[in-house]
Amino acid sequence: MQVAFDSRKAEMRSRGLDEVIAPAGAGRCPMRRAIRRSMGAVVHSPPPKARMKAIWNGVVIAESDDIVTLEGNHYFPREALNDAYVTFSNHRSSCVWKGQALWLSLFVNGEMKPDAVWFYPEPTEAAQEIKGRVAFMPGVEISG
Repeated sequence: MQVAFDSRKAEMRSRGLDEVIAPAGAGRCPMRRAIRRSMGAVVHSPPPKARMKAIWNGVVIAESDDIVTLEGNHYFPREALNDAYVTFSNHRSSCVWKGQALWLSLFVNGEMKPDAVWFYPEPTEAAQEIKGRVAFMPGVEISG
């Protein structure tokens, strides 16, 4: 059985499927995203990254497939935000575990949405995953 499994493993790797978990019949794989191949092995592939958009006033203001979701907010890379629609805000806020947030306003098609975008320029050590990222207030549609 091991020789047959090793040959399946080599064949699957040659097809670009590099994580072979178990031969057929070796029990159930606990991961739900397993894909069963006709060769009888279970492989895990990461879910495809969804391309997400932030839309306000009918205009896409940010778009990326590199999204970090934290506390229900979708953080886009800062470079994904279209600066043509961003304007200054004096607003600041603070979170005990993330640090101080700075805010930006949106100006799209002649309409202003004050304090619509926030980011943590120097997040705490616990929130480093959102460094260099922006999130949006309700009213900015997140789709994807």
